[in-house]
Amino acid sequence: MPNLDNSALFDAYQREILAESTRARIGNSDLSRTAHKIAQVLTKFNIPHSIVGGFAVQHHGYPRFTEDVDVVVPNVEEARDKLSMNGFKEVQGTSMIITDRSNAVRVDLLPGGRSLSPKAQVMLPNPLTPQNTPSYVDLSALISLKLDTYRHNPKRIQDLADAGKLIENNNLPIDYPVDNHVKKEYEDLWRQVNS
Repeated sequence: MPNLDNSALFDAYQREILAESTRARIGNSDLSRTAHKIAQVLTKFNIPHSIVGGFAVQHHGYPRFTEDVDVVVPNVEEARDKLSMNGFKEVQGTSMIITDRSNAVRVDLLPGGRSLSPKAQVMLPNPLTPQNTPSYVDLSALISLKLDTYRHNPKRIQDLADAGKLIENNNLPIDYPVDNHVKKEYEDLWRQVNS
């Protein structure tokens, strides 16, 4: 875990309290339990992880509904095998989706340091340090991934909405350090959000 000063720790704590409150209100508490279980199992096998997607969006201050937990790992096959031996079930026909046996929450396992689309220019993070609590992708990377996904697939309007709400709810500046591949998209969206 990076070194954080007391105010950064307090901000992270407040964000997580808000996210948990949101999850309870909209019926997503099972996702939180699943994310904690994933972190504990992966740490037991020294596998780092990073949570992306809608669950990470909630963590970073946009309280919206999501139905699954997207987890980036260095090796999808290894993570799937270890999780499948410890409370999760493989989904037939795919090597990247499992479900939590206790509550049927879907978990998408994503390959760190790669992309899921040949057109994508922003790569998924490559988690390095195992943590026994959910580890979330940082806000800059999350917004970059959302904008890159939308740019290459405009039907994924939720990704654009997520990025806009993260900009607004976190009161981000126009020069926020997103990936250079989506800098223009970020600045255009920032102007729309702040107009």
